[in-house]
Amino acid sequence: GECFEFDGQLYCEPGSFELSLPGQNGCPETFLFDIEVLPTVVNNLGLQSLCEGECFEFDGQLYCSNGDYQVELPGANGCLELFTFQLELIPVEPVEPGPVTVGCDDLSETYSVSVDLAGLQPPVFVNGQPVGSGTYTLSGIPSGASYQLEIADSSPCSLPAIVAGSHDCPCISDFGGMSQMPLFGCPGTSLQAQPTGSPQLDGNDLVRYVLHTQSGSALGAILQVGSSPTVAYDPSLNFGVTYYLSQVVGSGSNGQLDWNDACLAVSPGQPVIFYPAPELSITSPPLLTCSQPQAMLQATITGGSPSLEINWLFNGQQLGSGANLSATEAGVYELVVDDQLTGCSASATVLVEADQTPPDLTLDLGSFTCNDPVATLTALVTGDVEVEWQTPDGDQLTGAVQSVDLPGPYSCTATGANGCTSTQTFELVPAP
Repeated sequence: GECFEFDGQLYCEPGSFELSLPGQNGCPETFLFDIEVLPTVVNNLGLQSLCEGECFEFDGQLYCSNGDYQVELPGANGCLELFTFQLELIPVEPVEPGPVTVGCDDLSETYSVSVDLAGLQPPVFVNGQPVGSGTYTLSGIPSGASYQLEIADSSPCSLPAIVAGSHDCPCISDFGGMSQMPLFGCPGTSLQAQPTGSPQLDGNDLVRYVLHTQSGSALGAILQVGSSPTVAYDPSLNFGVTYYLSQVVGSGSNGQLDWNDACLAVSPGQPVIFYPAPELSITSPPLLTCSQPQAMLQATITGGSPSLEINWLFNGQQLGSGANLSATEAGVYELVVDDQLTGCSASATVLVEADQTPPDLTLDLGSFTCNDPVATLTALVTGDVEVEWQTPDGDQLTGAVQSVDLPGPYSCTATGANGCTSTQTFELVPAP
């Protein structure tokens, strides 16, 4: 492709040449030369395989596309050398691991992730660590926690695959339920709650019965924890306040529940209400007398629920209800207070005494005579006794001794301090 120029002429073919040209002295000069055409040197650099996004650098130039390339460069002999190469760009693709499977442990507390690596070019790397080419398993992941696996193999132009996610293991633990019928009690009583079904447990679950402050499946403040569905009053509880007894199922150790167990199952609580035990006192009643034939029995009742049943008993017979009773007979009266909600009761007795004995009355009666037309009437009594006489003409005379001059029917009444009376009637006849 090159030519030799001599005396203004180009000589481009190989051969021997002889030229005669005028010399400086006017005589012709002969010029002899040979032309040799050297062949072009071809350098085949072959196939250059690159990942997409990479470039092939040659003689300071970058080649970034698929194709066949020829580059001429000066050779060592001064002639141009031809360099040829092919450029192949391989697509960059992420590795494609096989199916991902997730499984929970027997307690439903942790889970494992398994990835099939069989289709990848070994060696295979997970999170930068070499692993086998079979199935890779990551275990012990807490339920609800996330995981991330970066998986790479040894194939060219591959990108690592990211396998990530999270899994919530379904809880095995479940409560059996509690009756929603309220329980009522008082100090000194033990209440038996009523579970309505059997709880479902996993391998490390405990069942506990918890008295707490909040309704539904929330606990609020925990007040008592026991292994049986019973609850008793203690001084930390307030009367008339509704508490709740729930069946709680969850993981535990050494007999203690793990309150942070993600699968803690709390049943809606059975309402529990405590009231103070009823208490009562009865005031001492007055004596039953003839002037006061009724004695008011008055009781003071404290404590208990709003549903108290109050009964007065006398000789085994019910006389009335309410805090007060009018007693008309002497004897022992009993007041019984039953709390219809809590089943607690209280009773007290009171003795009603009577002074209803009439005074003794003896009469010493005089008589009319011809010589003495006045008769003396004497009432023989003892103690604080008032005496009253009724005369035939309707007069009333008071005093133990009376002098009268009228014949006819008389009566004498003695009234004691207790209001009781004794009466006798008699008739005075005229003198013969």
